[in-house]
Amino acid sequence: MELIAARDDRCTMCCACIDACPVGAVNAEDGAIRVRSDVCIGCGSCVRECVHGAAAFSDGVRAVLDLLAQGDTTVIVAPGFAGAFPNTDPLRLIGALRGLGFASVWEAAAGGEMLFAHYRAELAGRAGRIGAAISSACPAVVRLIEVHRPDLVPNLVPVVSPIVATSRAARVCGQRQVVCIASCAALRMECCPGDHVQAGDCVRGVEGGP
Repeated sequence: MELIAARDDRCTMCCACIDACPVGAVNAEDGAIRVRSDVCIGCGSCVRECVHGAAAFSDGVRAVLDLLAQGDTTVIVAPGFAGAFPNTDPLRLIGALRGLGFASVWEAAAGGEMLFAHYRAELAGRAGRIGAAISSACPAVVRLIEVHRPDLVPNLVPVVSPIVATSRAARVCGQRQVVCIASCAALRMECCPGDHVQAGDCVRGVEGGP
């Protein structure tokens, strides 16, 4: 499933999305916009700038419901999920997810704790080397470097992101199906099946988030 869905019937060819894209991934073709997935870094700028809804995030609700119907589905929520609902107790949100049928709810910040030792070892090993170490926690940054600045790939810390680490841990603990609820566009792209071995089976964005 593509990250960005183009809704041709809503496009007025104002080109706001094209101007907003920092990497030139959005183009105009035959009176509509097209997003090149091989170039896109998942920053979501095109969606934020499109006031007509012609550039929108693909909807993964159907896939999530299908997984829930099969039972034994775990959900992993990104650390910023509570920020999308500032007037709601985070514990109530977790309870609501359980009420929807998720067998367990994991917080992606746990993955960050799992990766701490790897980061510490990597930074210690870089002592005295020229060039800054770049965290691989942000999928948009990683994608930007891999696709558009490959010369900086050696600077990336070679570990997965916290949400991918948490997903893998959930599978090791016997969770058969994993859904990731991401608070940003790039995390949605990272969790799509096929991008990472043992990442999420499906990804859903937090309503109201980028």
